[in-house]
Parts: sequence; C-alpha cells; structure tokens
Amino acid sequence: MFPVFGDERRRPINLGGASSVPSQASILQEVRARRSERQDVKHRHEKATRLQAWWRGLRAARAARYEIRNMFDRNVTNLTGLRCLLFIGRDEDVLGKWSITMSSHGEGTRYHNRACIRTHENLSFDAANLFEPATGPHRNSWITLIRKACLLLLRSTARFPE
Repeated sequence: MFPVFGDERRRPINLGGASSVPSQASILQEVRARRSERQDVKHRHEKATRLQAWWRGLRAARAARYEIRNMFDRNVTNLTGLRCLLFIGRDEDVLGKWSITMSSHGEGTRYHNRACIRTHENLSFDAANLFEPATGPHRNSWITLIRKACLLLLRSTARFPE
C-alpha cells in the first residue's frame, strides 16, 4: 500500500519477542521459589496424612476400649473377663467391680453409677470363685492372669489407700 499523503508513518511493530532478557540469577531464584513451593505442598500433604492416621487410630482405640469394657461387663467372673480386666488396666471402677464380684458369693452386691455399693455387710470371701478356674483346662493362663490382676490391685491400693 502506498501512502496517500507521503509523511504518514507506520507504527513499528517488534516481532522479536520480549525486549528484556532475564538474567541467570532471576531464573535461578524463580526455580528455587517453585521448588520451595512444591516442597511446602508435599509437607502439608504429609502432615495432613499423619494427622488423619492419628485421628483414625484414636477413634479405633476408643471403639476397642468400649468393646472390651462391654465384654468385661458380660464376663466378669470367667477367663475372658479377667483378660479384659488386665487389658483395661488402671480403671478403678473395673477393678472394684471385679474384686467385689470375685470376693463375694454374688449376693448382696449391686453396681450403681459405675461405683460399687455393698448392700449387705457380711460378705464372706469365697475362694472357690477365685481359684476354681485354676483347676480347669486353662490352668496356666488363669494363674498368670491372676498374678497380674493381683499386681493391678496392689498398685491400685497403693494409689488410693482409703
């Protein structure tokens, strides 16, 4: 196209790309920033995964303790109840319930609001309740578990001497 008036100039257009060339230092700084951002994202994902695993483990442990407590309540006087007692460990209500149940004939004792209440003052110790399973087929297990239960009871008595 020919200019009509002659002094008209076209606007210069640069088709060569960016006019400023990035320096090596700015390129390295940008690469480091991107790497740091990727590492931060990776660490956040790892921490979130660890927190989620901790929370799932806490919920599973709570559910297992609840199930073991229910199993203990159903089987206070047998081998399963004793195993549950030892697994529960330092729970004064469970220790009290087990010790009163095993030391009495089962009469005159009731449980209310997770506390042991004696309704009859003349409860006698019945050794048959405690040692009868020691003569059965699970003799070795019972003796080992009774020894550990006695240790729990002694520690509980030492903590709360009243």
